[in-house]
Amino acid sequence: MRSLEKKRTLKKNTKLRIISAFALISLFSLAIFLGKQSLLIFFLIFSCLIVDEIVHNFIETGRASKTYIFSQLLFIAPFVYLHFVSPTQEALFYVRLLAHALNLFLLLYLLSENRLKGFLKNCLKKAPFLIGLFVLIPVLTFSSVVYFEKWEILLFFAIVLNFSVDVFAWFFGRKMGKHKLWVEVSPSKTVEGTIGGVLCSVILASLFSYYFLNSLNSVIVIGLFVLACCAQIGDLIQSKLKRQFDLKDSSGLIPGHGGVYDRVDSLLFVGPFYIFFLVCFSHYLKI
Repeated sequence: MRSLEKKRTLKKNTKLRIISAFALISLFSLAIFLGKQSLLIFFLIFSCLIVDEIVHNFIETGRASKTYIFSQLLFIAPFVYLHFVSPTQEALFYVRLLAHALNLFLLLYLLSENRLKGFLKNCLKKAPFLIGLFVLIPVLTFSSVVYFEKWEILLFFAIVLNFSVDVFAWFFGRKMGKHKLWVEVSPSKTVEGTIGGVLCSVILASLFSYYFLNSLNSVIVIGLFVLACCAQIGDLIQSKLKRQFDLKDSSGLIPGHGGVYDRVDSLLFVGPFYIFFLVCFSHYLKI
């Protein structure tokens, strides 16, 4: 009976995940269709929800508090200024450098066992207003893709690459997963799921590049492989952070998925590397 009930629950959750994913993709596609300004507003709203989840659910700070309001303003003000008031490539270049520095810190945080393990948690608890910057830096970097000529295609390229890792890691982990990847960080992730997710992501992204960008070679494939691995690392970082705060999901906003941060955690980490990939390999990608 328990086994049957478990299967029914899993089937129900799978349906919810599919419906929610379709709704999110539809909203994202509509924002792209309406143009750059609409897309940037879409990024702004979703990012404010991420700040909300981290400040309110991780740090347990009330939404009416000064800390919460300041965290949101610390994200909103620079985002609006750099995208809507005075968008300059020079400023965004320095933001990209900060994003890579932040990613390096997060990677050290993931690999650390002692000092850095509690450092990030203590920083967020003692200075929660910095969460706005914590979200701002990667979001500003990734959203700068709108300044590329083929920005619509490149955005879908990023979505295919990033989210196929998560989808196929979940699928292969469920069907074939036997060996745990990193129990202390994420007990549910498996080696088989990770390999399946990364390889399928590279295959799908390669096909996307071939058909929509008319470009594919060994250099691009290697770059896509590195990006797919980065997406998995981003997911592990968020898993470690949630375990430190004793949370299963960042929120329950998206049925079957958890919160907004749960869905874009890997994209926040891989975003700066993706922009770097586009800039460095623009000749190969014909963009």
